[in-house]
Amino acid sequence: PTLTIRIEDYDGKLSKSESMGICEIPLSGREHTRSREWYTLQVDPSNKKGLVTGEVEIVLRWRHVPSRVFKPFAGLEDNLQKCPNELIIGLGRGRNLPIMDRSLFSKGGSSDPRVVVWIEGVDEPLVSSTKKKSLNPCWREVFKLEVPPTLEDPILRIKCEDWDLVGKPDSMGLVDVPLIDYRIQLGFTSIDHRQKTRQWLALGPDPKAKKLKPQGELEIELWMRYSLELDFDPFLDRNFFKIERPNELQVGLIRGRDLAAKDGGTFTTATSDPQVVFTINGTELVYKSTYKVKTLAPRWNEIFLIEFEDGMTEDDTPTLRCTCEDYDDFSANDFMGFVEFDIRKYTHRRHRDWYDLLPDPKRPKEQVSGKLEIVLRWWHNPELAWEPFLDSTDVDDVEPNELLVALVRGRELAPRDACGLSFKPVTSDPQVRFRIIDTDERQQSTHKIKTLAPRWNEEFGLYCVPGELPVLRVVCEDYDKWSANDSMGVFEIDLHEIKTLLAQPRSRHRAWFQLETDPACPKDPVTGALELVLRWRHNPELHFTPFGGFVEPEKYLEKPPNELRVCLIRGKGLIPRERSKRKDDPGSASPRCVFTYAGSDLRVASEHREATLSPTWKQELILPIEEFQKSVEGPHLSVKLESVASGSSMGTFEVPLRPAMHSLYRTWCAVMPDADGKEVKGRVEIALYWGYNPELAYEPYEEEVDEYPTKVRNELLLAVVRARDLAPKKGGLFSTGGLPSPSVRLRVPGTDVEVTTTKRKNTQHPVFKEEFKQEYEASDERKPGLMEVIVEHNKKVLGIGILPLSGVRREFRLRQWLTLKDPETRNASGSICLIGCWRHNPALVFDPFGGPVIHKDRLQNELQISVYRCRCLPLRENGNEPSPSVSVALGMAPAVNTDKKKA
Repeated sequence: PTLTIRIEDYDGKLSKSESMGICEIPLSGREHTRSREWYTLQVDPSNKKGLVTGEVEIVLRWRHVPSRVFKPFAGLEDNLQKCPNELIIGLGRGRNLPIMDRSLFSKGGSSDPRVVVWIEGVDEPLVSSTKKKSLNPCWREVFKLEVPPTLEDPILRIKCEDWDLVGKPDSMGLVDVPLIDYRIQLGFTSIDHRQKTRQWLALGPDPKAKKLKPQGELEIELWMRYSLELDFDPFLDRNFFKIERPNELQVGLIRGRDLAAKDGGTFTTATSDPQVVFTINGTELVYKSTYKVKTLAPRWNEIFLIEFEDGMTEDDTPTLRCTCEDYDDFSANDFMGFVEFDIRKYTHRRHRDWYDLLPDPKRPKEQVSGKLEIVLRWWHNPELAWEPFLDSTDVDDVEPNELLVALVRGRELAPRDACGLSFKPVTSDPQVRFRIIDTDERQQSTHKIKTLAPRWNEEFGLYCVPGELPVLRVVCEDYDKWSANDSMGVFEIDLHEIKTLLAQPRSRHRAWFQLETDPACPKDPVTGALELVLRWRHNPELHFTPFGGFVEPEKYLEKPPNELRVCLIRGKGLIPRERSKRKDDPGSASPRCVFTYAGSDLRVASEHREATLSPTWKQELILPIEEFQKSVEGPHLSVKLESVASGSSMGTFEVPLRPAMHSLYRTWCAVMPDADGKEVKGRVEIALYWGYNPELAYEPYEEEVDEYPTKVRNELLLAVVRARDLAPKKGGLFSTGGLPSPSVRLRVPGTDVEVTTTKRKNTQHPVFKEEFKQEYEASDERKPGLMEVIVEHNKKVLGIGILPLSGVRREFRLRQWLTLKDPETRNASGSICLIGCWRHNPALVFDPFGGPVIHKDRLQNELQISVYRCRCLPLRENGNEPSPSVSVALGMAPAVNTDKKKA
């Protein structure tokens, strides 16, 4: 290739520029290199008269630019197992095209070329863009033409023409490409691939422009492939239900051709935006196709499934009417023709054909032309004869606990989504949400794409409290993936008013329910209805038995309870604490329950449930709780309901424990406001069993038996179990009050009986479980004395109690909650649980010299002395305990020292 550079003297638009010389630069050997040189101007062969002098400095680089590579078939796929049915045409460039627009003041001129391609007898022509004032245009455009396999001797025609603002375009040349050769060459040359050809085609003469001298070439790339879109052939499946009555009319709208132009035509090409409307006489059924923009040969490839049974219309001959219209945004659609079909002729048979559009006698002035290709079949669809709840079991003699809801279909729903470039809504993606108002039990259907008459055939189960008839709220909305759903209408069903649901045996109720305006969206238009089927039933799976049907053994029924089993079952209608983005959604929460035994620091929390106002836990919790008299009402369980996600309270409630003593207590508890005063609502179902667990029982001295009931009691067995509600420690000048670290001191005044427990840190409800054995012999069985119980914090008395030892008998152990009183105010200051037993222990009896007395008639010559024990000895001067020893002396005899015993 050679680059030619011409230098001209510009003389304005009224005269031709004069050549000042040319230079020619061979490009061979300059690939991917950069050069900068001076080139001497040579005489231009087209103008040899002028004097030529001078040089021109040129910088050249010949490189590869990927964006300039024309790839018309990029991203397109092929199926080598199918026969090719589509021709892909890549229009690259044109060169040396003829001049069609001559200059008024010179011999030159230019053209405004565009290219028209079509296959004779198949589709309307496809037109490229127009390149203004160019004889070597570059288009880089792609066209797709259908080539039916049944078409004999197809011919591709490529026409180049000069566009004019006024008048018809002038032909610049024509090329005919017989595709019978290309079908063989491109479609079946290889099993592995189909060839793509790229070549320059010379423009030939156009029979309609005889004066034209053909000139120039077009760069064309061709590829024949299989297109699934063009192979649209619906309803090929066999009908296995021919003996059943037909209930569905299947309509396949494939394409149209040679339709009448309704838009433009003065300075632009006349065209239309065709749309097809299907109606059945005597019914309100209306189905609309999408509209295709600016085409007279549209392809829809759309399917319409119309639920229609014989007898739905009063006319003897049910007729399907297909009306073709030109769609307009701001005015009424223009009539383009219609076709009518006798539906009964297509009973259980499929028929595909081209049908001529007919004029309407009521509109004689409307231009009508063209055909529509339509597929019809009227058959029996078993899905439309759907009968819900066939597999659902029921227990008639038990109260129902589940509402079965079947969502069948909808009709004449309101559109919410626009189609194409129009701002007018024409379709929707409907879905339906169900909610029991009292319990907030919820279910949601799937969404159906682009339909105003959806069919779901979906079943749902909604738990209801046995014995109650709630209100069902149904919301229909348009599903949006990236934004909040749009309301399409709501309605509520009061189940008290549907008498058929209350009949025995329980039966179904099937009806259409009209949609009403949503109060949250009062401006949105609402139309249409939903068909629902309702039924009550008892679902054994929803009948939850807490604790697995646990039955406490009879031998434990007389023992005091020490274990509380809590079963948190479910909650209904709780207050939301997290906001929702949807206007019609009040929000949600992540609820859990925190249980606290009133009057103690014993607490346990349940698991939380994500994003629900009707949680189902079915979780069992265990609290080691012994009975004690907290108040007049008796022991109870405090429950706080909270949302884990936001950390905010959802309310509180209390459950008494007396009804659960050795028996199952199951109840619904209403949620009440707590100290913050926020609004709360809802209920929680809970089950309790307060029984005896031998593994948790603390039973000291249970096996201790007094084998000497007639002898004097000399050993006191004491156990300090636990304390409740102790007084907090008092603050001073430099300290504040708070939780005490209590210890317990037991003593019998006037005796050496005194023991002290270890400390329990920072608690008002300490658990000790410490045992003591003290030698204590009552001087008088009828007056055994009293025991002081002193609870201290760092030697500061928190409370004092008095335990009469008269209650500690031989026959049984004493287990008693003892009330403590403040030594200053004498007010109650908590309570403490003690276990005691008083018995005779022979090991503690010290009886020296107990043998028989002999030699009573003789003179004593030995004094026997036994040192037994001391009590209430004084402390040392430094306050420490002494290490006492005893010295015994008689007259002037030497002293006899005992061994030292550490006190």
